[in-house]
Amino acid sequence: MEITETLAGRVPVIGVCGEFDHVGGLLLLKRARSALGANVHFIVFDLENCTYIDSGGVAVLLTLLDQVRDTGWVGIVNASRHVLRILEIVGLSDTQGFMVFANVAEAQERCGATGNDICS
Repeated sequence: MEITETLAGRVPVIGVCGEFDHVGGLLLLKRARSALGANVHFIVFDLENCTYIDSGGVAVLLTLLDQVRDTGWVGIVNASRHVLRILEIVGLSDTQGFMVFANVAEAQERCGATGNDICS
């Protein structure tokens, strides 16, 4: 798995290339927590180049969601049908604070529409 980090406006975006799995999960979790910081309560994972997600990847998303659930959200963009189906099966797509966006611009709009620092 390769990990990229960018900032789209106020939205931290973590790109995942390859398999989102147990092997890279701890590194990805560490980098995502670092991107969240003290005053950022939302994060987006760009899964355009993610070929697979297993329980380790789901665990990363759930761990981050638990961290921000009361004040923000965890989002994904550009996920394949396969990845979306796995997230549906485990019930993550119906979990409060978990959002699926069509693209990063849509996530940015979510932040811009609220006008606050947490983009809730």
